[in-house]
Amino acid sequence: MRGCGLSRYETGTSAVDLGWYHELSGGGQIAHRLVYKPETEAAPHYPADLFLRLLCHYLVDSVPEKAIPELVDSVLTIFDHYAVPRRSLVFSSESQHVPAVMGRVFESPSFHAEAD
Repeated sequence: MRGCGLSRYETGTSAVDLGWYHELSGGGQIAHRLVYKPETEAAPHYPADLFLRLLCHYLVDSVPEKAIPELVDSVLTIFDHYAVPRRSLVFSSESQHVPAVMGRVFESPSFHAEAD
């Protein structure tokens, strides 16, 4: 069973407030509430991706239970594809110096792959 409600965040505002709940097959209930409140009330701006994001939340909740593992894999693939790589910064109070040694050659081991 699913319930849905659409209401305003506060009376007289331009906010979008979408809420629904989902009964789980194993018992229990998941409730969702998504709220978007524009920065300015005088001339509210609704970003182009706002309603697509709201729709995505609802569609993810509507996926049958047996399809959830596949959904997770698909979302992770999309996330990995579009994610901005994180840069790790190492800060040290002391200067680090590693001397280079010229003239040494690293011999990499050979790698053979057989076709199936």
